[in-house]
Amino acid sequence: MKPDMLKVGILGCGAIGSGIARTVHQDYQNICHLTGVFDRNPDKMQKPSEEFQNPSLVKNSFQDLIESSDLIVEAINSPEVKKLIHRALSAQKKCSGDERRSFD
Repeated sequence: MKPDMLKVGILGCGAIGSGIARTVHQDYQNICHLTGVFDRNPDKMQKPSEEFQNPSLVKNSFQDLIESSDLIVEAINSPEVKKLIHRALSAQKKCSGDERRSFD
C-alpha cells in the first residue's frame, strides 16, 4: 500500500457492506486500500475476510476500525448509527452519510 492511499473501513458486513468492500478491494486498489471491516455479528465479518484471504481485515471493535481507517463507510441499519458516526467524526475521520445526519 502506498503511504498516500486513502484507508477505507466498512461498518457493517451485510449484503451492502460486503458489496462495498468488494468494490473497494477489486476496483479501486490504485487510489484506496480496504483496511478493515466491523460488524456486531462476528459471523458476518468472516465473509470479506475469507473472500479477500485477509484475516487482518476483521477488526475486534469499532474503535479498531476507526484507528485503522481514514474513511468509514457506514452500511448498517441500526439505531446506534448516529452514535457510531459521531464517534468516528469526533476522531477526525471522514464518514459516508455524515452529511445527512444531525447531531443536535
